[in-house]
Amino acid sequence: MKYGTTETGIPFEENLYRYIRITDIDSNGTLKNEGKLSLTDEQAEGYILKNNTLLFARSGATVGKSFLYRDTYGKAAFAGYLISACPDTNKTFPEWIYYYTNSSAYWEWANRIFTQATIQNIGADKYSNMQLPVAELKEQKRIIAYLDRQCGLIDSVIEKTKGFIEEYKKLRQAVITQAVTKGVRGDRPMKDSGYEWISEVPAEWSLIPSKYLFGNSDARKQPDDVQLTASQKHGIISQQEYMELENAKIVFANQGIGNWKHVEPNDFIISLRSPEFYSFRR
Repeated sequence: MKYGTTETGIPFEENLYRYIRITDIDSNGTLKNEGKLSLTDEQAEGYILKNNTLLFARSGATVGKSFLYRDTYGKAAFAGYLISACPDTNKTFPEWIYYYTNSSAYWEWANRIFTQATIQNIGADKYSNMQLPVAELKEQKRIIAYLDRQCGLIDSVIEKTKGFIEEYKKLRQAVITQAVTKGVRGDRPMKDSGYEWISEVPAEWSLIPSKYLFGNSDARKQPDDVQLTASQKHGIISQQEYMELENAKIVFANQGIGNWKHVEPNDFIISLRSPEFYSFRR
Protein backbone atom coordinates (compact mmCIF):
# COMPACT_ATOMS: atom_id res chain seq x y z
CA MET A 1 0.00 0.00 0.00
CA LYS A 2 1.24 3.45 -0.91
CA TYR A 3 0.35 7.03 0.01
CA GLY A 4 -0.21 9.54 -2.78
CA THR A 5 1.67 12.70 -3.67
CA THR A 6 1.26 16.10 -2.02
CA GLU A 7 1.87 18.03 -5.24
CA THR A 8 -0.40 20.97 -6.09
CA GLY A 9 -2.50 20.29 -9.18
CA ILE A 10 -2.55 22.47 -12.27
CA PRO A 11 -5.44 23.22 -14.69
CA PHE A 12 -6.61 20.07 -16.41
CA GLU A 13 -5.13 19.15 -19.81
CA GLU A 14 -6.01 16.02 -21.77
CA ASN A 15 -2.38 15.20 -22.59
CA LEU A 16 -1.29 15.32 -18.93
CA TYR A 17 -1.99 12.99 -16.03
CA ARG A 18 -5.31 13.50 -14.32
CA TYR A 19 -4.80 14.27 -10.62
CA ILE A 20 -7.24 12.10 -8.63
CA ARG A 21 -8.12 13.51 -5.21
CA ILE A 22 -10.68 12.48 -2.59
CA THR A 23 -13.09 15.12 -3.91
CA ASP A 24 -12.94 13.62 -7.42
CA ILE A 25 -14.56 10.37 -6.26
CA ASP A 26 -18.33 10.46 -5.85
CA SER A 27 -20.45 8.40 -3.47
CA ASN A 28 -20.96 5.75 -6.17
CA GLY A 29 -17.23 5.13 -6.52
CA THR A 30 -16.88 6.82 -9.92
CA LEU A 31 -14.90 9.85 -11.03
CA LYS A 32 -16.59 13.24 -11.28
CA ASN A 33 -16.21 15.26 -14.47
CA GLU A 34 -16.20 18.68 -12.81
CA GLY A 35 -13.25 20.30 -11.05
CA LYS A 36 -10.58 18.19 -12.75
CA LEU A 37 -6.88 18.96 -12.24
CA SER A 38 -3.70 17.62 -13.83
CA LEU A 39 -0.08 16.85 -12.93
CA THR A 40 2.94 17.15 -15.17
CA ASP A 41 5.02 14.07 -15.97
CA GLU A 42 7.55 15.14 -13.35
CA GLN A 43 4.91 15.69 -10.67
CA ALA A 44 3.18 12.36 -11.39
CA GLU A 45 6.36 10.26 -11.36
CA GLY A 46 6.12 7.55 -8.72
CA TYR A 47 2.35 7.97 -8.28
CA ILE A 48 1.03 6.85 -11.67
CA LEU A 49 -1.95 4.51 -11.41
CA LYS A 50 -2.02 1.10 -13.11
CA ASN A 51 -5.14 -0.66 -14.33
CA ASN A 52 -7.21 -2.30 -11.54
CA THR A 53 -5.53 -0.34 -8.74
CA LEU A 54 -7.71 0.27 -5.70
CA LEU A 55 -7.69 3.64 -3.94
CA PHE A 56 -8.78 4.13 -0.32
CA ALA A 57 -9.60 7.48 1.33
CA ARG A 58 -7.56 7.58 4.52
CA SER A 59 -8.87 10.64 6.39
CA GLY A 60 -11.41 13.43 6.58
CA ALA A 61 -15.13 13.40 5.92
CA THR A 62 -14.80 10.74 3.20
CA VAL A 63 -12.54 8.34 5.12
CA GLY A 64 -13.13 4.74 4.05
CA LYS A 65 -14.43 5.57 0.58
CA SER A 66 -12.92 3.38 -2.16
CA PHE A 67 -12.35 3.64 -5.92
CA LEU A 68 -11.32 1.08 -8.54
CA TYR A 69 -9.16 2.69 -11.21
CA ARG A 70 -9.47 1.49 -14.82
CA ASP A 71 -7.36 2.39 -17.84
CA THR A 72 -10.54 3.68 -19.49
CA TYR A 73 -10.37 6.72 -17.17
CA GLY A 74 -7.17 7.79 -18.95
CA LYS A 75 -3.72 8.17 -17.46
CA ALA A 76 -3.83 9.37 -13.86
CA ALA A 77 -1.90 9.86 -10.62
CA PHE A 78 -3.27 10.09 -7.09
CA ALA A 79 -3.12 12.54 -4.19
CA GLY A 80 -1.77 12.22 -0.66
CA TYR A 81 -5.03 11.66 1.21
CA LEU A 82 -5.52 8.46 -0.79
CA ILE A 83 -3.81 5.07 -0.42
CA SER A 84 -3.25 2.80 -3.43
CA ALA A 85 -3.26 -1.01 -3.39
CA CYS A 86 -2.67 -3.43 -6.28
CA PRO A 87 -4.44 -6.78 -5.69
CA ASP A 88 -2.62 -10.06 -6.31
CA THR A 89 -4.83 -11.51 -9.08
CA ASN A 90 -3.58 -15.03 -8.31
CA LYS A 91 -5.58 -14.78 -5.07
CA THR A 92 -8.40 -12.31 -5.65
CA PHE A 93 -10.03 -10.11 -8.26
CA PRO A 94 -9.87 -6.32 -7.70
CA GLU A 95 -13.66 -6.20 -8.21
CA TRP A 96 -14.08 -8.61 -5.28
CA ILE A 97 -12.25 -6.27 -2.91
CA TYR A 98 -14.05 -3.23 -4.32
CA TYR A 99 -17.46 -4.80 -3.79
CA TYR A 100 -16.45 -5.80 -0.26
CA THR A 101 -15.59 -2.15 0.53
CA ASN A 102 -19.17 -1.29 -0.41
CA SER A 103 -20.66 -3.77 2.05
CA SER A 104 -22.08 -3.05 5.50
CA ALA A 105 -19.49 -5.49 6.92
CA TYR A 106 -16.68 -3.28 5.65
CA TRP A 107 -18.23 -0.11 7.03
CA GLU A 108 -18.81 -1.71 10.41
CA TRP A 109 -15.09 -2.55 10.47
CA ALA A 110 -14.19 1.00 9.46
CA ASN A 111 -16.37 2.55 12.15
CA ARG A 112 -14.78 0.33 14.78
CA ILE A 113 -11.18 1.27 14.01
CA PHE A 114 -11.45 5.00 13.26
CA THR A 115 -8.61 6.84 14.98
CA GLN A 116 -10.14 9.91 16.65
CA ALA A 117 -7.80 12.86 16.50
CA THR A 118 -8.82 16.17 14.91
CA ILE A 119 -10.26 14.01 12.10
CA GLN A 120 -11.08 10.37 11.51
CA ASN A 121 -8.24 8.38 9.98
CA ILE A 122 -7.54 4.91 8.60
CA GLY A 123 -3.86 4.51 7.76
CA ALA A 124 -2.15 2.00 5.48
CA ASP A 125 -1.31 -0.19 8.48
CA LYS A 126 -4.99 -0.69 9.28
CA TYR A 127 -5.98 -1.30 5.66
CA SER A 128 -3.15 -3.83 5.37
CA ASN A 129 -4.51 -5.82 8.32
CA MET A 130 -8.17 -5.65 7.32
CA GLN A 131 -9.68 -9.15 7.31
CA LEU A 132 -11.41 -10.07 4.03
CA PRO A 133 -13.55 -13.13 3.26
CA VAL A 134 -12.00 -14.68 0.13
CA ALA A 135 -13.75 -17.36 -1.96
CA GLU A 136 -12.05 -19.45 -4.65
CA LEU A 137 -11.41 -17.49 -7.83
CA LYS A 138 -14.15 -19.30 -9.79
CA GLU A 139 -16.72 -18.47 -7.15
CA GLN A 140 -15.47 -14.89 -6.90
CA LYS A 141 -15.98 -14.54 -10.65
CA ARG A 142 -19.58 -15.85 -10.44
CA ILE A 143 -20.42 -13.53 -7.53
CA ILE A 144 -18.86 -10.51 -9.25
CA ALA A 145 -20.95 -11.21 -12.38
CA TYR A 146 -24.08 -11.46 -10.22
CA LEU A 147 -23.31 -8.17 -8.46
CA ASP A 148 -22.57 -6.44 -11.76
CA ARG A 149 -26.06 -7.38 -12.98
CA GLN A 150 -27.92 -6.59 -9.79
CA CYS A 151 -26.09 -3.35 -9.01
CA GLY A 152 -26.49 -2.27 -12.65
CA LEU A 153 -30.26 -2.63 -12.33
CA ILE A 154 -30.31 -0.72 -9.05
CA ASP A 155 -28.07 2.04 -10.44
CA SER A 156 -30.40 2.51 -13.42
CA VAL A 157 -33.35 2.99 -11.04
CA ILE A 158 -31.31 5.50 -9.01
CA GLU A 159 -30.41 7.40 -12.19
CA LYS A 160 -34.06 7.66 -13.21
CA THR A 161 -34.95 8.83 -9.71
CA LYS A 162 -32.39 11.66 -9.77
CA GLY A 163 -34.54 13.67 -12.16
CA PHE A 164 -37.45 13.48 -9.74
CA ILE A 165 -35.19 14.46 -6.84
CA GLU A 166 -34.06 17.63 -8.65
CA GLU A 167 -37.69 18.55 -9.34
CA TYR A 168 -38.59 18.02 -5.69
CA LYS A 169 -35.64 20.19 -4.65
CA LYS A 170 -37.01 23.00 -6.81
CA LEU A 171 -40.48 22.44 -5.34
CA ARG A 172 -39.02 22.55 -1.82
CA GLN A 173 -37.31 25.87 -2.58
CA ALA A 174 -40.54 27.27 -4.04
CA VAL A 175 -42.53 26.22 -0.94
CA ILE A 176 -39.96 27.89 1.34
CA THR A 177 -39.93 31.06 -0.79
CA GLN A 178 -43.71 31.28 -0.74
CA ALA A 179 -43.86 30.83 3.04
CA VAL A 180 -41.15 33.33 3.99
CA THR A 181 -42.18 36.05 1.53
CA LYS A 182 -45.97 35.62 1.17
CA GLY A 183 -47.05 33.60 4.22
CA VAL A 184 -49.11 30.42 4.36
CA ARG A 185 -52.62 31.85 4.67
CA GLY A 186 -54.96 32.37 1.72
CA ASP A 187 -55.74 35.66 -0.04
CA ARG A 188 -54.65 38.69 1.98
CA PRO A 189 -53.79 42.34 1.33
CA MET A 190 -50.29 42.66 -0.14
CA LYS A 191 -47.83 45.51 -0.54
CA ASP A 192 -44.75 46.11 -2.68
CA SER A 193 -41.61 45.20 -0.76
CA GLY A 194 -39.51 47.62 -2.77
CA TYR A 195 -37.14 44.82 -3.71
CA GLU A 196 -37.33 42.98 -7.03
CA TRP A 197 -36.12 39.67 -5.58
CA ILE A 198 -38.84 39.68 -2.89
CA SER A 199 -41.70 41.27 -4.84
CA GLU A 200 -44.86 41.63 -2.73
CA VAL A 201 -45.25 40.79 0.96
CA PRO A 202 -48.32 40.74 3.22
CA ALA A 203 -49.40 44.29 4.06
CA GLU A 204 -49.00 43.79 7.84
CA TRP A 205 -45.43 42.46 7.50
CA SER A 206 -42.36 44.64 8.08
CA LEU A 207 -39.11 44.76 6.13
CA ILE A 208 -36.19 45.11 8.51
CA PRO A 209 -32.44 45.32 7.75
CA SER A 210 -30.84 42.11 9.00
CA LYS A 211 -28.40 44.01 11.23
CA TYR A 212 -31.31 44.74 13.58
CA LEU A 213 -32.12 41.04 13.96
CA PHE A 214 -28.73 39.87 15.22
CA GLY A 215 -26.51 40.47 18.20
CA ASN A 216 -22.72 40.36 17.82
CA SER A 217 -21.00 37.90 20.14
CA ASP A 218 -17.70 38.93 21.73
CA ALA A 219 -16.84 35.39 22.92
CA ARG A 220 -13.24 34.60 22.01
CA LYS A 221 -11.53 31.37 20.98
CA GLN A 222 -11.48 28.74 23.72
CA PRO A 223 -8.62 26.25 24.25
CA ASP A 224 -10.52 23.19 22.97
CA ASP A 225 -12.15 24.92 19.97
CA VAL A 226 -11.83 23.43 16.49
CA GLN A 227 -11.04 25.79 13.64
CA LEU A 228 -13.84 26.13 11.08
CA THR A 229 -13.79 27.02 7.42
CA ALA A 230 -16.90 28.43 5.75
CA SER A 231 -16.91 27.81 1.99
CA GLN A 232 -19.55 27.97 -0.71
CA LYS A 233 -18.57 24.54 -2.01
CA HIS A 234 -18.52 22.50 1.21
CA GLY A 235 -20.45 24.61 3.72
CA ILE A 236 -18.99 25.02 7.21
CA ILE A 237 -16.44 22.30 7.98
CA SER A 238 -13.20 22.04 9.94
CA GLN A 239 -10.07 23.58 8.45
CA GLN A 240 -8.43 20.14 8.31
CA GLU A 241 -11.35 18.67 6.36
CA TYR A 242 -11.27 21.64 3.97
CA MET A 243 -7.57 21.10 3.24
CA GLU A 244 -8.15 17.41 2.57
CA LEU A 245 -11.17 17.93 0.32
CA GLU A 246 -9.34 20.58 -1.70
CA ASN A 247 -5.92 18.88 -1.41
CA ALA A 248 -4.54 22.27 -0.41
CA LYS A 249 -2.60 23.66 2.51
CA ILE A 250 -3.66 26.81 4.39
CA VAL A 251 -1.03 28.70 6.34
CA PHE A 252 -1.95 31.24 9.02
CA ALA A 253 0.02 33.93 10.78
CA ASN A 254 0.07 33.58 14.56
CA GLN A 255 -0.80 37.23 15.09
CA GLY A 256 -4.42 38.03 15.87
CA ILE A 257 -5.43 34.55 17.09
CA GLY A 258 -6.68 36.10 20.32
CA ASN A 259 -9.34 37.99 18.34
CA TRP A 260 -10.82 34.91 16.68
CA LYS A 261 -14.42 34.24 17.71
CA HIS A 262 -15.97 31.31 19.54
CA VAL A 263 -19.31 30.08 18.19
CA GLU A 264 -22.09 28.02 19.75
CA PRO A 265 -24.84 25.88 18.19
CA ASN A 266 -27.44 28.06 16.42
CA ASP A 267 -24.98 30.92 15.91
CA PHE A 268 -25.23 32.36 12.41
CA ILE A 269 -21.95 32.53 10.44
CA ILE A 270 -21.60 34.40 7.16
CA SER A 271 -18.45 34.38 5.04
CA LEU A 272 -16.93 37.87 4.84
CA ARG A 273 -14.16 37.04 2.41
CA SER A 274 -13.57 34.72 -0.52
CA PRO A 275 -13.28 31.78 -0.44
CA GLU A 276 -13.53 31.18 3.29
CA PHE A 277 -13.96 32.75 6.73
CA TYR A 278 -12.65 31.19 9.90
CA SER A 279 -14.29 30.75 13.25
CA PHE A 280 -14.36 28.17 16.03
CA ARG A 281 -16.64 25.76 17.80
CA ARG A 282 -16.36 23.37 20.69
